[in-house]
Amino acid sequence: MALCRRRSGWLRRSLTCAIGATLLYFVYRFNVAFKLQNPSLNDHRLSPDNENSDDDLIRIFVSRLSSLPCVNSTCHAKFSPSPEVRMRQILATRTNAYDLYRSAVTSINEKVSFHKYILVSAVSDNHYNEMQALVKSLINDLFPRLDNYTFVLFDLGLTAEQRQKTERNCKCTVVDFPFHKLPSFFKGLKCYTWKPFIIRSLIEKSEFLIWTDTSIRWNPAAPLAPLFKRAREQGLQVWGNSAAMSLRTAVSMFDFYGEKTCQYSRFTEVESGLTFYHNQRFVREAVLDSWVSCALDERCMCVKDYKKLLVCYYSPPRRDNGCHRFDQSSLGIIITKLYGEQRGMVWFPYRPHSVFRGQEADWFNGGVVPS
Repeated sequence: MALCRRRSGWLRRSLTCAIGATLLYFVYRFNVAFKLQNPSLNDHRLSPDNENSDDDLIRIFVSRLSSLPCVNSTCHAKFSPSPEVRMRQILATRTNAYDLYRSAVTSINEKVSFHKYILVSAVSDNHYNEMQALVKSLINDLFPRLDNYTFVLFDLGLTAEQRQKTERNCKCTVVDFPFHKLPSFFKGLKCYTWKPFIIRSLIEKSEFLIWTDTSIRWNPAAPLAPLFKRAREQGLQVWGNSAAMSLRTAVSMFDFYGEKTCQYSRFTEVESGLTFYHNQRFVREAVLDSWVSCALDERCMCVKDYKKLLVCYYSPPRRDNGCHRFDQSSLGIIITKLYGEQRGMVWFPYRPHSVFRGQEADWFNGGVVPS
């Protein structure tokens, strides 16, 4: 009996210790998570009373810079300092491929009449619900602030039911993308070759063409007039991110443009999810003709084994050409080649949008878009 009581007491103490340890572990995890989500709680080390505050300040500053692109100090390839030379180099990348597919161009733009503003997007069946959230944002947050506009949505593979509901609710013109009139690799939707082809085919039907991915949500408080003014003055307006172009661009694309990967190690990516284009010769012939020439060349945008380059890994060590950003990489090379350190001329002065990839809504059936 005494032995049983001793064993029972030992079990109670062991159980109590285990519960206590578990509680301490979860309190610790909560503390860590809370501080990670509230970094200001860790800023006590920057207090003027802390004798190491300057060192901490320097450390934080250096850590911020470490997330930006690193300059490849061994790179001997240089951009020409002459804007004229750089422009001629971009113009030299244009091919006659676009002219060879005039029937595809006609099938795109013959269904769209001229408007001051043309908004364009494209959707396949797997982005149908994401597209509904875009349409809601356009109708509520953008269209009321425009006049003489039209919205064109390209069908990249909707089901018959999805197409019917879209045409009934989107306040847009739905156009079939002419895959059958273009090279077979255009059917690889994740190569995004269709995007520059659409933009080049429609630019002459507008004064301003605005491309918007289905993940874009408009900021109703962002002024529009300064954006269109800058687009008219500079030809286009884009947004960017903090990832290095050299990390996310295939070697064969750099080869197409006659560039070396290391030249782009210090430049961040250009994003192509929301872009403004003004219908002017510079945009059509320098930017878009080069862009669409890349799209139509299988060595450039839809590169061999492109599926192996879809995923970008962010953990060190840095690895150039580790993934590929297709249309985005190409547009980035063109802009960087033309403008170099002055790329800010074609950057939005403020962000007029948010990006919600994967945000789905059943708005066409009366559903609510998640906030």
